[in-house]
Amino acid sequence: MIKRSIKAKILLFYTVFFGILIALNFIFIISLSEHAFINEATQKIVEITQHAAYNVHIEDDGISLELDEDDFGFYDDGVLLLIYDQNTIIYGNAPALFDTSLPFTFTAPIREQSEQSDWLYYDVSLSDRYVVRGLYSITNIDRSVTQVMNMLFILSPILIAFSLVGGYLIIRKNFKPLKSIYQTAQDIEQSKDFTKRVEGVTNPKDEFGELTKMINQMLDQIEISINREKSFSSNVSHELRTPLAVMRAQLEHTIEKTNKSPIQTDLNVLMQQLLHLESIITQLLELARMRVLTKEDLEPLDLYDTALYVGESMFHMMKKKDIAFTVVKPNFDPIISANQVMMVRLFTNLIQNAIKYNVTKGTIEISFSKDQKQLKIDVKDSGIGIEETHLNHVFNPFYQVDASRFNVDKSIGLGLSFVKEIVLLHQGSVHVESTKGIGTTFHLSFPI
Repeated sequence: MIKRSIKAKILLFYTVFFGILIALNFIFIISLSEHAFINEATQKIVEITQHAAYNVHIEDDGISLELDEDDFGFYDDGVLLLIYDQNTIIYGNAPALFDTSLPFTFTAPIREQSEQSDWLYYDVSLSDRYVVRGLYSITNIDRSVTQVMNMLFILSPILIAFSLVGGYLIIRKNFKPLKSIYQTAQDIEQSKDFTKRVEGVTNPKDEFGELTKMINQMLDQIEISINREKSFSSNVSHELRTPLAVMRAQLEHTIEKTNKSPIQTDLNVLMQQLLHLESIITQLLELARMRVLTKEDLEPLDLYDTALYVGESMFHMMKKKDIAFTVVKPNFDPIISANQVMMVRLFTNLIQNAIKYNVTKGTIEISFSKDQKQLKIDVKDSGIGIEETHLNHVFNPFYQVDASRFNVDKSIGLGLSFVKEIVLLHQGSVHVESTKGIGTTFHLSFPI
Protein backbone atom coordinates (compact mmCIF):
# COMPACT_ATOMS: atom_id res chain seq x y z
CA MET A 1 0.00 0.00 0.00
CA ILE A 2 1.35 3.42 -0.99
CA LYS A 3 2.01 5.66 2.01
CA ARG A 4 1.19 9.31 1.40
CA SER A 5 1.65 12.34 3.60
CA ILE A 6 -1.34 14.19 5.01
CA LYS A 7 -0.66 17.09 2.62
CA ALA A 8 -0.64 14.71 -0.36
CA LYS A 9 -3.90 13.08 0.79
CA ILE A 10 -5.62 16.45 1.20
CA LEU A 11 -4.38 17.68 -2.18
CA LEU A 12 -5.41 14.40 -3.84
CA PHE A 13 -8.88 14.54 -2.31
CA TYR A 14 -9.18 18.24 -3.15
CA THR A 15 -8.17 17.66 -6.78
CA VAL A 16 -10.38 14.58 -7.27
CA PHE A 17 -13.34 16.32 -5.64
CA PHE A 18 -12.85 19.43 -7.78
CA GLY A 19 -12.51 17.28 -10.92
CA ILE A 20 -15.72 15.39 -10.12
CA LEU A 21 -17.48 18.68 -9.44
CA ILE A 22 -16.39 20.06 -12.82
CA ALA A 23 -17.46 16.83 -14.57
CA LEU A 24 -20.90 17.06 -12.95
CA ASN A 25 -21.07 20.71 -14.01
CA PHE A 26 -20.27 19.62 -17.58
CA ILE A 27 -23.14 17.14 -17.57
CA PHE A 28 -25.48 19.65 -15.98
CA ILE A 29 -24.53 22.43 -18.40
CA ILE A 30 -24.86 20.15 -21.44
CA SER A 31 -28.29 18.90 -20.47
CA LEU A 32 -29.53 22.26 -19.19
CA SER A 33 -28.18 24.37 -22.04
CA GLU A 34 -29.49 22.02 -24.73
CA HIS A 35 -32.85 21.80 -23.01
CA ALA A 36 -33.02 25.58 -22.67
CA PHE A 37 -32.05 26.11 -26.31
CA ILE A 38 -34.67 23.61 -27.52
CA ASN A 39 -37.36 25.27 -25.43
CA GLU A 40 -36.39 28.68 -26.74
CA ALA A 41 -36.34 27.39 -30.34
CA THR A 42 -39.74 25.73 -29.87
CA GLN A 43 -41.31 28.90 -28.55
CA LYS A 44 -39.69 30.99 -31.29
CA ILE A 45 -40.76 28.76 -34.21
CA VAL A 46 -44.35 28.66 -32.96
CA GLU A 47 -44.59 32.43 -32.55
CA ILE A 48 -42.94 33.31 -35.89
CA THR A 49 -44.79 30.66 -37.90
CA GLN A 50 -48.18 31.66 -36.47
CA HIS A 51 -47.39 35.33 -37.06
CA ALA A 52 -46.44 34.58 -40.69
CA ALA A 53 -49.65 32.55 -41.19
CA TYR A 54 -51.67 35.47 -39.88
CA ASN A 55 -50.26 37.65 -42.66
CA VAL A 56 -51.23 35.20 -45.43
CA HIS A 57 -54.72 35.60 -46.96
CA ILE A 58 -56.44 33.10 -49.23
CA GLU A 59 -58.14 34.51 -52.37
CA ASP A 60 -59.95 32.94 -55.31
CA ASP A 61 -56.91 32.97 -57.54
CA GLY A 62 -54.48 31.83 -54.84
CA ILE A 63 -52.98 33.40 -51.74
CA SER A 64 -52.03 36.95 -50.93
CA LEU A 65 -49.06 37.86 -48.74
CA GLU A 66 -49.05 41.02 -46.67
CA LEU A 67 -45.26 40.49 -46.45
CA ASP A 68 -43.03 40.50 -49.48
CA GLU A 69 -42.64 37.09 -51.03
CA ASP A 70 -38.91 37.35 -50.64
CA ASP A 71 -39.31 37.42 -46.85
CA PHE A 72 -40.20 33.76 -46.98
CA GLY A 73 -36.87 32.92 -48.54
CA PHE A 74 -34.89 34.26 -45.54
CA TYR A 75 -34.57 33.52 -41.90
CA ASP A 76 -36.83 35.45 -39.58
CA ASP A 77 -34.86 35.39 -36.31
CA GLY A 78 -33.50 31.97 -37.22
CA VAL A 79 -36.79 30.57 -38.55
CA LEU A 80 -37.12 29.70 -42.26
CA LEU A 81 -40.67 29.96 -43.63
CA LEU A 82 -42.17 27.85 -46.43
CA ILE A 83 -45.69 27.82 -47.95
CA TYR A 84 -47.07 24.56 -49.31
CA ASP A 85 -49.86 23.98 -51.79
CA GLN A 86 -50.76 20.41 -51.01
CA ASN A 87 -47.29 18.78 -51.03
CA THR A 88 -45.62 21.37 -53.27
CA ILE A 89 -43.64 24.37 -52.06
CA ILE A 90 -44.97 27.48 -53.76
CA TYR A 91 -43.17 30.10 -51.69
CA GLY A 92 -39.78 29.93 -49.99
CA ASN A 93 -36.56 28.04 -50.63
CA ALA A 94 -36.21 24.75 -48.79
CA PRO A 95 -32.73 23.92 -47.49
CA ALA A 96 -30.93 21.11 -49.25
CA LEU A 97 -30.62 18.92 -46.15
CA PHE A 98 -34.29 19.11 -45.20
CA ASP A 99 -36.80 16.51 -46.35
CA THR A 100 -39.67 18.56 -47.79
CA SER A 101 -41.93 15.52 -48.09
CA LEU A 102 -42.39 15.14 -44.34
CA PRO A 103 -46.09 14.86 -43.41
CA PHE A 104 -47.83 17.83 -41.89
CA THR A 105 -48.55 17.95 -38.19
CA PHE A 106 -50.49 20.79 -36.65
CA THR A 107 -50.27 20.00 -32.95
CA ALA A 108 -46.74 20.94 -31.84
CA PRO A 109 -43.23 21.43 -33.29
CA ILE A 110 -41.59 18.21 -34.44
CA ARG A 111 -37.87 17.42 -34.29
CA GLU A 112 -36.43 15.63 -37.32
CA GLN A 113 -32.90 14.26 -36.96
CA SER A 114 -30.58 12.64 -39.48
CA GLU A 115 -26.88 11.93 -39.71
CA GLN A 116 -26.24 15.24 -41.47
CA SER A 117 -28.84 17.59 -40.05
CA ASP A 118 -31.15 18.24 -37.14
CA TRP A 119 -34.30 20.30 -37.72
CA LEU A 120 -37.29 21.53 -35.77
CA TYR A 121 -40.39 22.22 -37.88
CA TYR A 122 -43.90 23.47 -37.17
CA ASP A 123 -46.94 23.57 -39.45
CA VAL A 124 -49.88 25.99 -39.46
CA SER A 125 -52.86 25.15 -41.69
CA LEU A 126 -54.35 27.96 -43.80
CA SER A 127 -56.96 25.86 -45.58
CA ASP A 128 -57.41 22.43 -47.01
CA ARG A 129 -54.73 23.26 -49.61
CA TYR A 130 -52.30 25.70 -48.06
CA VAL A 131 -49.90 25.19 -45.12
CA VAL A 132 -47.26 27.46 -43.62
CA ARG A 133 -44.22 25.54 -42.33
CA GLY A 134 -41.54 27.04 -40.13
CA LEU A 135 -38.04 25.47 -39.95
CA TYR A 136 -35.37 25.94 -37.27
CA SER A 137 -31.92 24.36 -37.47
CA ILE A 138 -31.05 22.53 -34.25
CA THR A 139 -27.56 22.01 -35.67
CA ASN A 140 -26.83 25.63 -34.77
CA ILE A 141 -27.83 24.87 -31.20
CA ASP A 142 -25.48 21.90 -31.15
CA ARG A 143 -22.70 24.12 -32.43
CA SER A 144 -23.39 26.66 -29.68
CA VAL A 145 -23.35 23.94 -27.02
CA THR A 146 -20.16 22.51 -28.51
CA GLN A 147 -18.51 25.92 -28.38
CA VAL A 148 -19.49 26.33 -24.74
CA MET A 149 -18.16 22.86 -23.91
CA ASN A 150 -14.90 23.47 -25.76
CA MET A 151 -14.43 26.65 -23.78
CA LEU A 152 -15.11 24.76 -20.53
CA PHE A 153 -12.68 22.00 -21.53
CA ILE A 154 -10.01 24.62 -22.08
CA LEU A 155 -10.73 26.51 -18.88
CA SER A 156 -11.22 23.44 -16.63
CA PRO A 157 -7.54 22.29 -16.53
CA ILE A 158 -6.52 25.90 -15.86
CA LEU A 159 -9.05 26.14 -13.01
CA ILE A 160 -7.92 22.80 -11.59
CA ALA A 161 -4.26 23.86 -11.83
CA PHE A 162 -5.00 27.16 -10.08
CA SER A 163 -7.01 25.41 -7.37
CA LEU A 164 -4.27 22.79 -6.91
CA VAL A 165 -1.52 25.40 -6.63
CA GLY A 166 -3.65 27.57 -4.36
CA GLY A 167 -4.58 24.59 -2.18
CA TYR A 168 -0.94 23.49 -1.98
CA LEU A 169 0.20 26.96 -0.91
CA ILE A 170 -2.54 27.18 1.72
CA ILE A 171 -1.81 23.68 3.06
CA ARG A 172 1.94 24.29 2.99
CA LYS A 173 1.58 27.51 4.96
CA ASN A 174 -0.79 26.00 7.53
CA PHE A 175 1.20 22.76 7.87
CA LYS A 176 4.51 24.58 8.36
CA PRO A 177 4.22 24.40 12.19
CA LEU A 178 3.67 20.63 11.92
CA LYS A 179 6.91 20.31 9.93
CA SER A 180 8.67 22.40 12.57
CA ILE A 181 7.31 20.10 15.29
CA TYR A 182 8.51 17.02 13.40
CA GLN A 183 11.95 18.54 12.75
CA THR A 184 12.36 19.50 16.41
CA ALA A 185 11.33 16.02 17.56
CA GLN A 186 13.79 14.46 15.09
CA ASP A 187 16.61 16.74 16.29
CA ILE A 188 15.88 15.86 19.91
CA GLU A 189 15.75 12.15 19.10
CA GLN A 190 19.12 12.27 17.36
CA SER A 191 20.99 14.65 19.64
CA LYS A 192 19.20 13.89 22.94
CA ASP A 193 19.25 17.65 23.50
CA PHE A 194 16.04 18.51 25.36
CA THR A 195 16.86 22.22 25.39
CA LYS A 196 15.52 22.51 21.83
CA ARG A 197 12.05 23.97 21.32
CA VAL A 198 9.54 24.15 18.49
CA GLU A 199 9.85 27.43 16.61
CA GLY A 200 8.47 29.06 13.47
CA VAL A 201 4.78 29.20 14.47
CA THR A 202 3.24 32.28 12.82
CA ASN A 203 -0.21 32.14 14.44
CA PRO A 204 -0.01 31.13 18.12
CA LYS A 205 -3.81 31.20 18.49
CA ASP A 206 -4.75 28.51 15.95
CA GLU A 207 -4.77 24.73 16.55
CA PHE A 208 -1.11 24.26 15.60
CA GLY A 209 -0.14 27.21 17.77
CA GLU A 210 -1.88 25.66 20.76
CA LEU A 211 -0.26 22.29 19.99
CA THR A 212 3.18 23.91 19.72
CA LYS A 213 2.67 25.68 23.04
CA MET A 214 1.66 22.41 24.70
CA ILE A 215 4.65 20.52 23.23
CA ASN A 216 7.09 23.21 24.37
CA GLN A 217 5.59 23.10 27.86
CA MET A 218 5.97 19.32 27.85
CA LEU A 219 9.61 19.65 26.74
CA ASP A 220 10.17 22.13 29.57
CA GLN A 221 8.93 19.54 32.07
CA ILE A 222 11.02 16.79 30.47
CA GLU A 223 14.14 18.95 30.58
CA ILE A 224 13.49 19.81 34.22
CA SER A 225 13.02 16.11 35.07
CA ILE A 226 16.19 15.09 33.20
CA ASN A 227 18.25 17.82 34.83
CA ARG A 228 16.82 16.87 38.23
CA GLU A 229 17.72 13.22 37.60
CA LYS A 230 21.24 14.11 36.47
CA SER A 231 21.72 16.43 39.40
CA PHE A 232 20.41 13.83 41.83
CA SER A 233 22.63 11.06 40.44
CA SER A 234 25.68 13.30 40.43
CA ASN A 235 25.05 14.71 43.90
CA VAL A 236 24.27 11.36 45.46
CA SER A 237 27.30 9.73 43.88
CA HIS A 238 29.52 12.61 44.90
CA GLU A 239 28.21 12.68 48.45
CA LEU A 240 28.69 8.92 48.82
CA ARG A 241 32.33 9.08 47.80
CA THR A 242 33.38 11.00 50.95
CA PRO A 243 32.00 8.58 53.55
CA LEU A 244 33.21 5.64 51.46
CA ALA A 245 36.70 7.11 51.37
CA VAL A 246 36.63 7.52 55.15
CA MET A 247 35.35 3.97 55.59
CA ARG A 248 38.04 2.64 53.26
CA ALA A 249 40.82 4.46 55.10
CA GLN A 250 39.51 3.28 58.46
CA LEU A 251 39.11 -0.28 57.18
CA GLU A 252 42.66 -0.33 55.77
CA HIS A 253 43.96 0.90 59.13
CA THR A 254 41.99 -1.78 60.95
CA ILE A 255 43.30 -4.51 58.66
CA GLU A 256 46.86 -3.41 59.35
CA LYS A 257 46.24 -3.57 63.09
CA THR A 258 44.69 -7.03 62.87
CA ASN A 259 47.61 -8.56 61.01
CA LYS A 260 47.35 -12.37 61.01
CA SER A 261 44.24 -12.17 63.16
CA PRO A 262 41.25 -14.46 62.44
CA ILE A 263 39.09 -11.38 61.92
CA GLN A 264 41.31 -10.17 59.09
CA THR A 265 39.61 -12.52 56.60
CA ASP A 266 36.24 -10.94 57.34
CA LEU A 267 37.73 -7.48 57.04
CA ASN A 268 39.22 -8.34 53.62
CA VAL A 269 35.76 -9.40 52.43
CA LEU A 270 34.37 -6.07 53.59
CA MET A 271 37.22 -4.28 51.77
CA GLN A 272 36.38 -6.08 48.49
CA GLN A 273 32.74 -5.09 48.77
CA LEU A 274 33.73 -1.53 49.61
CA LEU A 275 35.98 -1.34 46.55
CA HIS A 276 33.16 -2.76 44.44
CA LEU A 277 30.81 -0.09 45.78
CA GLU A 278 33.35 2.64 45.02
CA SER A 279 33.65 1.30 41.47
CA ILE A 280 29.87 1.54 41.02
CA ILE A 281 29.75 5.11 42.30
CA THR A 282 32.71 6.14 40.13
CA GLN A 283 31.06 4.74 37.02
CA LEU A 284 27.75 6.36 37.88
CA LEU A 285 29.49 9.72 38.16
CA GLU A 286 31.21 9.13 34.85
CA LEU A 287 27.92 8.15 33.22
CA ALA A 288 26.22 11.32 34.51
CA ARG A 289 29.07 13.56 33.31
CA MET A 290 29.28 11.84 29.94
CA ARG A 291 25.77 12.83 28.84
CA VAL A 292 26.89 16.21 27.55
CA LEU A 293 28.94 16.38 24.34
CA THR A 294 29.67 19.61 22.44
CA LYS A 295 31.17 20.21 19.01
CA GLU A 296 34.40 21.32 20.69
CA ASP A 297 34.80 17.78 22.05
CA LEU A 298 34.77 16.25 18.56
CA GLU A 299 37.61 15.68 16.11
CA PRO A 300 38.20 13.58 12.96
CA LEU A 301 38.97 10.08 14.26
CA ASP A 302 40.07 6.93 12.44
CA LEU A 303 38.07 4.15 14.10
CA TYR A 304 40.21 1.39 12.56
CA ASP A 305 43.33 2.72 14.33
CA THR A 306 41.32 3.23 17.53
CA ALA A 307 39.97 -0.34 17.54
CA LEU A 308 43.42 -1.76 16.75
CA TYR A 309 45.04 0.29 19.52
CA VAL A 310 42.46 -0.78 22.14
CA GLY A 311 42.71 -4.45 21.09
CA GLU A 312 46.51 -4.49 21.31
CA SER A 313 46.36 -2.88 24.77
CA MET A 314 44.20 -5.82 25.96
CA PHE A 315 46.41 -8.50 24.41
CA HIS A 316 47.41 -9.89 27.82
CA MET A 317 43.74 -10.58 28.67
CA MET A 318 43.21 -12.39 25.37
CA LYS A 319 46.35 -14.45 25.83
CA LYS A 320 44.96 -16.05 29.00
CA LYS A 321 42.12 -17.59 26.93
CA ASP A 322 44.17 -18.00 23.74
CA ILE A 323 41.68 -15.76 21.86
CA ALA A 324 42.44 -14.77 18.27
CA PHE A 325 41.80 -11.03 17.79
CA THR A 326 41.34 -9.51 14.31
CA VAL A 327 40.55 -6.01 13.08
CA VAL A 328 39.72 -6.27 9.37
CA LYS A 329 41.29 -3.31 7.56
CA PRO A 330 38.67 -1.69 5.31
CA ASN A 331 39.36 -0.48 1.77
CA PHE A 332 38.33 3.04 2.84
CA ASP A 333 39.21 5.39 5.68
CA PRO A 334 36.67 4.83 8.50
CA ILE A 335 36.89 8.39 9.77
CA ILE A 336 34.07 10.16 11.61
CA SER A 337 33.78 13.23 13.81
CA ALA A 338 34.01 11.81 17.33
CA ASN A 339 35.41 12.19 20.83
CA GLN A 340 38.57 10.13 21.11
CA VAL A 341 38.31 9.37 24.83
CA MET A 342 34.73 8.14 24.45
CA MET A 343 35.55 5.98 21.42
CA VAL A 344 38.45 4.37 23.28
CA ARG A 345 36.04 3.65 26.12
CA LEU A 346 33.48 2.21 23.66
CA PHE A 347 35.91 -0.24 22.07
CA THR A 348 37.37 -1.08 25.49
CA ASN A 349 33.96 -2.06 26.84
CA LEU A 350 33.00 -4.07 23.75
CA ILE A 351 36.31 -5.93 23.49
CA GLN A 352 36.44 -6.51 27.23
CA ASN A 353 32.89 -7.84 27.09
CA ALA A 354 33.84 -10.15 24.20
CA ILE A 355 36.85 -11.47 26.16
CA LYS A 356 34.91 -12.08 29.39
CA TYR A 357 32.17 -14.13 27.77
CA ASN A 358 34.27 -15.87 25.12
CA VAL A 359 35.39 -19.46 25.11
CA THR A 360 38.96 -20.74 25.25
CA LYS A 361 40.62 -20.49 21.81
CA GLY A 362 37.73 -18.32 20.68
CA THR A 363 37.77 -15.42 18.22
CA ILE A 364 37.01 -11.70 18.23
CA GLU A 365 36.61 -9.87 14.92
CA ILE A 366 35.96 -6.19 14.22
CA SER A 367 34.95 -5.22 10.67
CA PHE A 368 33.90 -2.01 8.92
CA SER A 369 31.52 -1.14 6.10
CA LYS A 370 29.73 1.97 4.90
CA ASP A 371 27.03 3.38 2.66
CA GLN A 372 26.37 6.92 1.53
CA LYS A 373 25.29 8.13 4.96
CA GLN A 374 26.61 5.76 7.62
CA LEU A 375 29.76 4.05 8.82
CA LYS A 376 28.94 0.58 10.17
CA ILE A 377 31.00 -1.45 12.65
CA ASP A 378 30.48 -5.09 13.62
CA VAL A 379 32.11 -6.49 16.77
CA LYS A 380 31.74 -10.26 16.62
CA ASP A 381 32.82 -12.90 19.16
CA SER A 382 32.51 -16.68 19.41
CA GLY A 383 31.44 -16.61 23.04
CA ILE A 384 28.70 -18.21 25.08
CA GLY A 385 26.03 -15.98 23.56
CA ILE A 386 22.90 -14.36 24.98
CA GLU A 387 19.40 -15.77 25.06
CA GLU A 388 16.89 -13.95 22.85
CA THR A 389 14.72 -12.93 25.81
CA HIS A 390 17.59 -10.82 27.19
CA LEU A 391 18.69 -9.06 23.99
CA ASN A 392 16.37 -6.07 24.45
CA HIS A 393 17.67 -5.43 27.97
CA VAL A 394 21.45 -5.82 27.75
CA PHE A 395 21.95 -2.05 27.35
CA ASN A 396 20.00 -1.24 30.52
CA PRO A 397 22.13 -0.15 33.49
CA PHE A 398 22.79 -2.90 36.08
CA TYR A 399 20.95 -5.50 34.01
CA GLN A 400 22.12 -9.04 34.78
CA VAL A 401 21.52 -11.65 32.10
CA ASP A 402 21.71 -14.86 34.11
CA ALA A 403 23.87 -16.59 36.67
CA SER A 404 25.76 -18.79 34.17
CA ARG A 405 26.95 -15.74 32.29
CA PHE A 406 27.16 -13.21 35.09
CA ASN A 407 29.33 -15.33 37.36
CA VAL A 408 32.13 -15.30 34.81
CA ASP A 409 33.10 -11.88 36.13
CA LYS A 410 31.86 -9.61 38.88
CA SER A 411 30.56 -7.02 36.50
CA ILE A 412 28.07 -4.41 37.66
CA GLY A 413 26.29 -4.20 34.29
CA LEU A 414 27.27 -0.67 33.22
CA GLY A 415 29.66 -1.50 30.37
CA LEU A 416 27.05 -1.83 27.63
CA SER A 417 25.13 1.14 29.06
CA PHE A 418 28.27 3.19 28.45
CA VAL A 419 28.45 1.84 24.93
CA LYS A 420 24.88 2.88 24.15
CA GLU A 421 25.33 6.32 25.72
CA ILE A 422 28.48 6.95 23.67
CA VAL A 423 26.81 5.81 20.44
CA LEU A 424 23.75 8.00 21.03
CA LEU A 425 25.89 11.01 21.90
CA HIS A 426 27.50 10.61 18.47
CA GLN A 427 24.00 10.40 16.88
CA GLY A 428 24.50 6.74 16.00
CA SER A 429 22.64 3.52 16.72
CA VAL A 430 23.52 0.14 18.21
CA HIS A 431 21.81 -3.24 18.38
CA VAL A 432 22.91 -6.76 19.18
CA GLU A 433 22.40 -10.20 17.63
CA SER A 434 23.29 -13.37 19.48
CA THR A 435 22.83 -17.11 19.40
CA LYS A 436 23.19 -19.08 22.59
CA GLY A 437 26.39 -21.17 22.50
CA ILE A 438 27.57 -19.74 19.16
CA GLY A 439 28.43 -16.09 19.72
CA THR A 440 27.36 -12.46 19.78
CA THR A 441 27.64 -9.58 17.30
CA PHE A 442 27.22 -5.90 18.17
CA HIS A 443 26.21 -3.74 15.21
CA LEU A 444 27.09 -0.05 15.45
CA SER A 445 26.45 2.72 12.94
CA PHE A 446 27.57 6.37 12.92
CA PRO A 447 26.72 9.21 10.53
CA ILE A 448 29.55 10.03 8.16
